[in-house]
Amino acid sequence: MFKPKKIFILENGKQKEISFEHFMYLKENDESFKSKTFVYTNGMIFEADPHKRNEYYSDKRRAKYITEMMKELGVVVISYDSLDTNDFWGESILVDFSPGPEELVEEKIMNEKLYQSISMLSPTEKYIIKSYYFDELTDQKIGDVLGVAQNTVSYRRRKVLKKLAKFLKN
Repeated sequence: MFKPKKIFILENGKQKEISFEHFMYLKENDESFKSKTFVYTNGMIFEADPHKRNEYYSDKRRAKYITEMMKELGVVVISYDSLDTNDFWGESILVDFSPGPEELVEEKIMNEKLYQSISMLSPTEKYIIKSYYFDELTDQKIGDVLGVAQNTVSYRRRKVLKKLAKFLKN
């Protein structure tokens, strides 16, 4: 038997994920469950109200009809659904993950605050942060340069991070 990647049922108007085993148990033992309607898409099963389920399948039939008509006319049709695999959802390539204007402004403000905060550190504190986070040096190598033990560098770095966090909160 086919086992979907995920199964969702409606609970208080929201989709709730359940296990395949729980789904099969409900299907076999719960009389009210037998009257529920489901939509299968992208390897997952979703409970849907009958009207929306009918709309969904009507749209799918319409899309299939249009695709067939386009093929008859000699038009090459590539569907994002045809890219679906067990590990990849074709439509996911349509999602724009680039940051919006709000995120860009927020990032710029945080970068400016971080730059101002770092400028308030002592030269040794700046060196520790730059060496560890930007140059990717270990606490041991930083300690060798500063002439202190590795655990001292680790302690100072944590202390500087707390100081930066305090600056950034203000």
